[in-house]
Amino acid sequence: MLRVCFVLVLFLVPIVGFAQMQNNIWYLGFGNFVNFNTRPPTISYISDKKVRATLFQVESDAPNSVVSDTNGSLLYISNGYTVFDSSFQIMQGSESLEISNFSPMPCVSAKIPGEVNQYYLFSLKNGFVSYGSDYSIKYLPGELYFSIIDMGLNNGKGGMLEDKKFVKLYSGLVGKLVLVRGVCGSIWLLSHEMNSNRYVAFEIDDKGIHEPVFSDVGSYIVGTNMTYKTLLPEGSLSVSLDQSRILTCGGKDNFAELFSFNKNTGKLEFLASLEVAQDSLSQSFGCFSPDGSKVYIGETAHPLSASQYDTSTLYYQYNVNVLNQDSILRSKQFIEKGFGVGLRSHMVIGPDGLVYISNSRKLSAILRPNETAQLCQFVDRFYLENPDIKIVSGFSYSLNNPLVLPDPPSSKDSTFLLSDTLLCAGDAIRMDLGSLGDRFLWQDGSTDSLYTITKPGKYWAQIERGNCTFYDTMVVEPKWVEGLDIPQDTLLCPGDSIVISLPGDFDFRWQDGSLENPYSIRQAGTYWVAIQDSGCVVQDTTIVQEVSFQPVLPDDLSLCEGETLELDIPYDIVGWDDGSINPHHILDGPGVYWLDYLDQGCLFRDSMQVVAGYCEDCRVYVPNIFSPNGDGHNDVLAIQTNCTLSTFSWQIWDRWGTLVFSTRDPSASWDGRVGQSMAPVGVYVFRMNGLTPDGGVRDQGTITLIR
Repeated sequence: MLRVCFVLVLFLVPIVGFAQMQNNIWYLGFGNFVNFNTRPPTISYISDKKVRATLFQVESDAPNSVVSDTNGSLLYISNGYTVFDSSFQIMQGSESLEISNFSPMPCVSAKIPGEVNQYYLFSLKNGFVSYGSDYSIKYLPGELYFSIIDMGLNNGKGGMLEDKKFVKLYSGLVGKLVLVRGVCGSIWLLSHEMNSNRYVAFEIDDKGIHEPVFSDVGSYIVGTNMTYKTLLPEGSLSVSLDQSRILTCGGKDNFAELFSFNKNTGKLEFLASLEVAQDSLSQSFGCFSPDGSKVYIGETAHPLSASQYDTSTLYYQYNVNVLNQDSILRSKQFIEKGFGVGLRSHMVIGPDGLVYISNSRKLSAILRPNETAQLCQFVDRFYLENPDIKIVSGFSYSLNNPLVLPDPPSSKDSTFLLSDTLLCAGDAIRMDLGSLGDRFLWQDGSTDSLYTITKPGKYWAQIERGNCTFYDTMVVEPKWVEGLDIPQDTLLCPGDSIVISLPGDFDFRWQDGSLENPYSIRQAGTYWVAIQDSGCVVQDTTIVQEVSFQPVLPDDLSLCEGETLELDIPYDIVGWDDGSINPHHILDGPGVYWLDYLDQGCLFRDSMQVVAGYCEDCRVYVPNIFSPNGDGHNDVLAIQTNCTLSTFSWQIWDRWGTLVFSTRDPSASWDGRVGQSMAPVGVYVFRMNGLTPDGGVRDQGTITLIR
């Protein structure tokens, strides 16, 4: 259980409501939580030793990924290689991740664009694999993986999708991951290659994770011939809240650099290099102020070098409102010295607008980070070590690597055109999309932002804004008369008629000049009626197609004594001559057979005659109808014979003379496909030649394909 130990904020501070509640729970490690759902936020710790021991699997002095729901309630905690649900149990499907690492920023979560309950968990796998008494090490460059967590699984406790678990994306990275909110509902995942000055950015949108975008800019991060004291990949990677700038700290020789970030392209451009101690035994870390006008930098000495360096942290502020390196360097102001250092120190903006600093076994804070150095109110011992919790000396509390949510698309993104509407003949609809984008394309090839619609139809427009493309459609229909009862395109059974009644208060005329009302349709054709209503002539059209008789029984044939013929009829059976309604029917002797069946709602009757045949002859039979609709009955067309064909050829053509099927194998069949496409319904012509033990056989005729 959780027992509240300390109220975190004991100072009068402004509340900045810029954060999503999905980041309102932080796990500091060692059983400690921060709850930003309260004002001021509170720190709680788990008094249950068993639960605390279980959570030890996610202990890390690097930032965790802690995700809450829209109400600020905990969903899951992860350090990249272990995931715990809200009950502090290992999440379903995550038991076998085994992604041990020693990364300074090993994981981060992102809401999957377009999904309600699913999250990406990005993890870096890397670590120190060997070291000696002289602190020499071999460092393994990071491998980037992703997993998908679905909070709809396991009764809301969540689970990992088995086919989307620990999927490798990239390798050769330093141990830093951060997310940047993009445009048009996208997110960027940003990291940096080892032994390179290359930043790697992956765009994430509703189509998935795209190929990386590279920016070769800034200092090299070197990963060879290092010792443990160099902290070669340590430091931080931070994003301004407006998602326009990146701050990178750390590296072999310690640096702090400022970049601009293009949310459309994922590219970085160098802006300035900040002034930090240039040696391999110092570590810098930092972040932006909430309003983006300031950068805060902390400089620490490595704790293993305490005999040579003061074990303290120096804090500085830079004004980055003016993006000029000389001006930025001149703006550097010393804030204060903080006591104690951690193996990894981090600085993060909290949901309440404060800047929190994890440094050794305490939290520090900057209460008014948007103010100048003299007014920013740095507090070193903001939250001290809980005396009931044992913390490994030299390690720091974990802060949260925040979840990033894609910006929800504006309502104009998907409905920038008018709604489907009606148009009277002679009228026009004028549209102006100029304020919505940079480039335009209409369905007729027009690229103007202004467009005039003068006739009914389906219209679409494509708008490009930055690197985003939006698409919308609208249907313009002719103005309809209330009560006009003309059916949509329909079918007519032989011998039937369709009667259309029109409202009696309007002037109307049919396509044949008739003023008849009601109007009777007795044959196939295109029918329209024009009605005048308040000066607007409204016309509606219907196409009537007659359902024609399609033979379903084979031609008259002969059967040997004891021989049967099995038929599968691809229609709804009304009844056979013997009263059966089963589409599977067996003919077992001479006689006249008939059946009644329904085709598209029309009743038809087909018949055939079976006579006793001379059974010594070889027979070759080509069915005249089949229905390749995947129902398991009559799905393929095949030659039927009671003897062996030594030579054989069979060709089928469509009504335009195009060859759609050809074979020399008498056992082959046609599945109704032409290439990868289904052949259309209709009548096809065939020709078949073969050589039987009785001599040559030849046949030609038609085949009907139905669905």
